[in-house]
This record gives sequence, C-alpha cells and structure tokens, in this order.
Amino acid sequence: MTTQLLAENILTDAHFLSAEDSTGSPQGSQASGFWGQPAPASANTGKFRLLAQGDASDFSYSGTTSATGAVDKTTLIDSALVIYGNDYFIGGTITITSGAASGQSRTISDFAQVTGTITISVPFTAQIVSGVTFTLTIPYATRAIEVEIVAAGDAGNATFKWNHDGATWLGRNRPQDGIWPGSTLVHNNTAKRISLCQAANGTLIVAYNEAADSKVYCKRSINNGITWSAAIKISNSNRSPQRLLVLASSRILIFMDTYMSYSDDHGLTWSAEAQVMVPETTGIPTAQSLYGVIELSSGVLFAAYIDTGPHLNGALSSDSGFSWANINDITQNVGASSIPACAQTENGNLIVVYSFSNSGHYEIRCKISEDGGYTWGNSITVLAYASFNVERHSPTTIVDIDGRIFVFCDRTLIAPENAKAITATYSDNNGTTWHDAFTVASVWGTDLQTPTVCMADGHQLSCAYLDNTNSDVYLVRRGMWEAYSGNDSPVAIEAIPQALVCGAELVWYGYGGMIGDAWTFEPEYDFCMENLIADSPSRPWRTAADNADYAVVMDLGANNKFYADGAAFFGANVRTLSIQMNDTDSWGSPSLNQSVSFDLATGAIDAASGNFIQDTSLLAGYADHELRGQYVRMTSGTSSGVTWKILDNFSSWIVLDTTAAISVSVNDTFAIFGTKAAVAFTANVKRYVRILIETQQTAENYYQVGYAALGRMVSLDRGIAAGFGLTRQANVEMLRTPAGGMIPIQGAEPKNVFELTFPNTDLGRRQLIAMVDYLRGQNVVLIPDSADLLDVYLVKATSDAKQTHKFLDRYDVVLTLEEVL
Repeated sequence: MTTQLLAENILTDAHFLSAEDSTGSPQGSQASGFWGQPAPASANTGKFRLLAQGDASDFSYSGTTSATGAVDKTTLIDSALVIYGNDYFIGGTITITSGAASGQSRTISDFAQVTGTITISVPFTAQIVSGVTFTLTIPYATRAIEVEIVAAGDAGNATFKWNHDGATWLGRNRPQDGIWPGSTLVHNNTAKRISLCQAANGTLIVAYNEAADSKVYCKRSINNGITWSAAIKISNSNRSPQRLLVLASSRILIFMDTYMSYSDDHGLTWSAEAQVMVPETTGIPTAQSLYGVIELSSGVLFAAYIDTGPHLNGALSSDSGFSWANINDITQNVGASSIPACAQTENGNLIVVYSFSNSGHYEIRCKISEDGGYTWGNSITVLAYASFNVERHSPTTIVDIDGRIFVFCDRTLIAPENAKAITATYSDNNGTTWHDAFTVASVWGTDLQTPTVCMADGHQLSCAYLDNTNSDVYLVRRGMWEAYSGNDSPVAIEAIPQALVCGAELVWYGYGGMIGDAWTFEPEYDFCMENLIADSPSRPWRTAADNADYAVVMDLGANNKFYADGAAFFGANVRTLSIQMNDTDSWGSPSLNQSVSFDLATGAIDAASGNFIQDTSLLAGYADHELRGQYVRMTSGTSSGVTWKILDNFSSWIVLDTTAAISVSVNDTFAIFGTKAAVAFTANVKRYVRILIETQQTAENYYQVGYAALGRMVSLDRGIAAGFGLTRQANVEMLRTPAGGMIPIQGAEPKNVFELTFPNTDLGRRQLIAMVDYLRGQNVVLIPDSADLLDVYLVKATSDAKQTHKFLDRYDVVLTLEEVL
C-alpha cells in the first residue's frame, strides 16, 4: 500500500468571500455570528497574517447615571464607565430606560473617560439627571473594523491602531503613564494579601481574606470589573491568598500559604484544599508560602518561596501544583518580610523579583536564570531603597503584550506622609535594566499595599490592591483602548488574542509588518469561519439550517494562487459535498468540480424495532461499538433522505439517536457515512476555491464541517506496513484521591499517535524531511493507505525527525504524528 501526506494550503491566507445559497443569496446563522478573515488592503506588502476570531455579539452595558448631565440635554454621566478609554463608545447607541426621557435612543458622538461622560449629537427631550437608568450598545452588525500598522517590525515591535466606526482611530494608553484610572471598589472589610486573575472565559476574579470571619473568598466580575458577584467561599481556614494562576488548560489554581485549591468552572466552585509544600532538603530549611507561581511554556510550574533561613529558593512541579521539588537556592538572607514574584521572559529566561532587606530597609531586586532555574545570575537592583526613607515591599510581576516586564510593589514613604502607595517600574530588555518608578495609585494618608496584577482581554493591565487603612480592595487599570494620538498599541507576541469590541479579537501571525499595512474585517459570515483554519479547531463550521444548497468561497488573491491535487475534510456531518476551484468567482462551470463522499458502507434493513435497525450481513464486518458517532441515511422507503446519528452498534443491530418512531421497513436501503474523508484529483492552480454542500437533510438540522485542508498530495516512496507504530490515546486522566480511589477525568476524544519509520536510503526520508521543514508545526493530513481515503487523519508532528542507528551504515528516520481533531 502507499502512504500519502497532504500539506495544508487552505484558508490560512485566503479571504472568505461569501456564504450563499443556490441563488447566490447570503445564508443566515445559528445563535451567534463569527468574524470573517480580514482582507488586506491592496497596498499591503508586509508578511503579517492577521486572524480575526471570537464570537461576534453586541457590546451591551446597563447602567445608572452617577451625576447630572449638561442642561443642554446632550450628555449623561456614569462614573462606572471610566474603565473604558476616550472615544471608545463613539458610534454606539444610548437608550434611556427611566426618567423624563425614558424610551429615547441616541447615537454617541463622544466619550470622556475622566468622568465617564457620554455626549450625543441630538439632544434628549429632557436633561439626564443622576439616578437615571440606561443601556449602552454597540451592535456588531454595523461594525466594520479597520486595522493599520503604524510602526514596522515583528510582533512585539510593530505597533498598530484601529477603529470601529470608519473614522475614530483608537490606540492603547501606555501602562507606564501616570496615575492609573478606572478605580472601582471590589470588596470592603478584608485583610492580608489579595490575588487577581482573568479566567479563560474572560471573568475577572479577586481572592481575599474576609476580615469578618478570617476565611478565604473570591468575587467574580463578568463586565471587566464594573460590578462584582456575591462572595464565593474558597477556604474555611484563616489563610492568605498568595497567588491565583490560570493554567493553559483553563484550570485556576489558588495558593494560600502552604495550601492549594483549584476551580474548573472559572471560579464558581472550588475543590477541597490540599497542603502543598516543598519537601525539606538537606541544608535547606522548611519552605513557607509558595508565592510567585507561574506556568512555564513547557507546562511545568515554577515557584519561588522563602524558607525559614530566610533564604529565597525555587521549586518545580510537574503535576499541576500538587507536589514540588526544590531545584536551587536563589539567594540567601533576603529578610524575614521578603516576598518574591516570578515571570518567564520573552527570550525564555526565568526572572525572580523579590524584596530584599538592605541594612534593615527593603528594596526590590531580581535575579535571572538562563537554564530553567538551576543556576542564577548576579543580583540586579530593580528599585533601590532611597536615603530619603522610601522602602518597597510585596513585588508582583507581569509580562506585557510586547514582552516588556512590569514589576508592581507597594512603596512606604516613612516621612512626612507615613503611608504607602502602589508604584511600578518596567524593563524592556528582559530584566537586565529597569526604568525609574512611576505611581499607579496613591491616596494621601492612606496605606495602600500588596498589589496583584493580571492581563485582561489581551491589552489591558488590571491591578488590584488593598487599602489597608479602610480594609478595602480596589481595582485600577491601564492599557485600555482610547482616542489615538500617537499611542499606538504593540502587536502582541505569542499570538495573544487582543480583544477589540463586539467580541472581535486580533491574533497576529507571520514575520513582520510594514508601515501602512492595513486590514478590514466585518462579521460578514454568520458561521464559524475561524474553525476551518484554526490549528486545533474546537468547534465546527455550522450553517443555520439544512435542506438547501450552501457554499462558501475563498479567495487567495491575484498573486498567490492555490496549488492542489488533494483535499480532506474532518468533523463533517454531511454525506457528500464538492470541492471546486476556478480562476474567477463564477461557478457555472468551474475548472475543478470534485465530489467528496463520506460513505462507509451501504446496506438493506433485515429488521427494525423502535430505534434499532438490523443488517446481519453488513454488521458482521464491524466490531461492536465501532460505528458509534457515525451517521445513517435512508436511501429508499418512507423515510428516504432522513439522517440519524448512530448511538451504538452491537451484534447485527444499529442504535439510532431518535426518540420518535421511525418509518422504516424490511428491504429499505440505507448508507452509513462518517465524519472525515479525503479525495485526490488532477492538479489545479487557481485563485478561488469553493466548498459546496448540495441540498440534504442532516441529523442536527444544520450543515457542519470542522476542518478543511487543500494542497499537494505527496505519495511517500515507501509504504507503511500494517501495524506500523500506532498508539491509541484514551484521553482520560485518572485523578487519584487521598483515600486511594481514582476518578476518571474526561479530556478530548480518543486520539491516534502514529510513528513513521523510513530507511535512510529511501526517497521517503527526503520527502519526510522536506515535509517537516515545510510544515513547521502546522497541520498535515495523513493517509496511511491511499486505497482507503476514508481512513484519514489530521495530525501534527509532535517530535523532531530522529535518525536512529540500525547497523553498520544503516539508519532509520522516525517521525511521530499525533491526531489533533
């Protein structure tokens, strides 16, 4: 048999033109819309690929005015809106819901952040006074978002501006500028430290120790910190919440002194706490609290802690924080009140920032490790103790979207103010040198302590701190979108999604951008375009309905056409579709019109009983449970054309996913079809590609395709024999309980892992290496046997291609491919 690999070349650089029915009219959607691939301007000469993603939905806020507006009836004031930047709401709609102007709607013409004042172009019929309720909306259906590169360079160096009304450009206010605006009260009557994070679903969470009962609670905000939920208990014990950490898996960990708890539902509920301590090591005293815990790019957790020395040490955890191993002494004699924080810099180094007792007065220092924490460089002064009685404590760190490292701390001004403020500094060379301090929050005579900071929405730095004088927790922020006046935003590193408005997010890929590069995108398609191109799609493309022709067109552009002689589809729920290619966006007689069938088998009914159907001869060729998740479509009889999903199969019976009586009879015919298929065809080089799904009924009542790939089909010179290195991953993790039981934690669906081995002398080795070099982490379609195009897998290379010695001058080259969908 012959093994084939299909290198993807679809959608990553193409613009989606339309989603239309057989008459060319646009089709609707299911519940929510999605953002289309942004189209580059004709002058675009850079190499950035800008991907739009996110659920398209109206921005909506319901509020109450906090002060009386202007007598000319053109303004209303809500101080809660100070968390948003100047001009951000221009083009939105204000609707008054109480008072003399109730029911009136106006378009927003201006917004001033400093007071939360909204200006409208046409006055209301009555002055908007304090206590009037209103709704503020920005409808996504009217948003045509424009993005333009202001400064050239790679991600982190290049900068951009954007607008959502066609005229008002927005940028990002600089985190290092002045007092931070947007102060909101999170909670009063608290004690000890606090901690802040943004959950994977966008919810802000603040954890604190309640002064009334000395227990640990958290509050959640789903509107960026304007309002906060009721308290949610985390621990019944009197602990100090040192660190909230959101893992890549979306699990949230909270470290409280020497205890840990976790949440898998974005902070709504929390597990029982477990004690987590670094085991005592010879010559190293017992650990105290784990402070600056971070998740490294490898998935391993790193933490810094102070032992009873008091010395600063590092520790690693490879099981998500449940157990720890000491790795090294970072520095000694830091002071009994020292607190550390950690970060992984843009260049991969580790940095630990800590308060250090300098002759009894605390200042902020840091150390850098270039080898994962095993050795550390010299001490670097971040913020020195000043001779005029300025001390600094409780540092916390965050890496900004451009790789810049910020350190926040509280500053004690012993005289004459005798109070603390929240200050910060930053490094733009991975911690080697630091800028002068700037003030984040300061209230005369008030003791502000223990800042904690997180990145919100991919552009905003949010800082919570404790007002120790009044036992209150406040939140301030910078990095908000505001009127553009040279304050362009950095293009985010690490493909960090930068949220704009109405659910739109920017993700930057590629090499670099050129000044003047520009993109526009709209919510022009109401199906999920993003997940046809995402590396690991988590949800499929769906239409609003079935039983109609449906097509989506892609345009790669005049200068960079598709080359393809093969295509593959995954996660589909249709029996057939067509892949078409053409020189123009006209599909009467396309150059390529290749049908794709997902049929696994056909049969005829021997017997039926409720939602069970039987075909003795056909089912003899399938193992029990093998057809679960596939589809049955009737091809004759009363129910001809009806499709059901298969719940299970055993013996000679198929169990259909239906509670209604099914009208099938003996000898009615049916087809069983799956969710994936590949097809090979004569090579084409064309600008346009279209996926056409012709009228058919589906089990879900909408068409679905999870992923599509189009490109060059490579037939490997050496085939893979049956039984070649195949591992089946169940993707079920067994959580071991303290009592010795095991709880299965369901992960993704089962996945295959393939190991391909090629003798060094084969052309297959060269093909393999060329494919690996070309893909560089992208998806690839694996077809183990070219005679069976239904046995097809979407995979990634998860290891380097390794050459292993066999004997004499003979070597094998091995590559591991892991299924991603």
